[in-house]
Amino acid sequence: MLYMDMVMILKRFIHAERAGLWEEHLAEVEKMLPYLVVAGHYKYVSCLPHYLEAMRSLPTLAPNIHTEFKDGKFTVRQTEGRFNGVWTDKALEKTYNRNGKTKLFTGISQQPAAMEKYLRALPVLTAVSEQTKAMAHLDMDDTKHHEDSNS
Repeated sequence: MLYMDMVMILKRFIHAERAGLWEEHLAEVEKMLPYLVVAGHYKYVSCLPHYLEAMRSLPTLAPNIHTEFKDGKFTVRQTEGRFNGVWTDKALEKTYNRNGKTKLFTGISQQPAAMEKYLRALPVLTAVSEQTKAMAHLDMDDTKHHEDSNS
């Protein structure tokens, strides 16, 4: 029964993320905590209680942000459509991976210090790139998701 409980928590969490359901998102994150402790995911265990406390205080501390989150704007939508929200860390990972696969090191210094400087600057460069795309209304991918395909 414990396994099925974990599976159901995960399914509800994914549903909340994709559908942009804020209260359900918070409820499922809280339900994950005991399993994360047992699994030894100490970084999550140390951060999630603070995250939950901060997010639950949004109605009084930042009502405008709370309203936006309740409207589903806490997930990243990389394409138009419904039920395609992606949690922010996954979207950031995709962006870092895409921008990290550039040919920037081709033709410039292969020295470790130069590469380290680039890698340290990558998050800032990525943020500027993404903000520029958003300002130009290019922030949505033209790629089709599985729900858009005819198969």
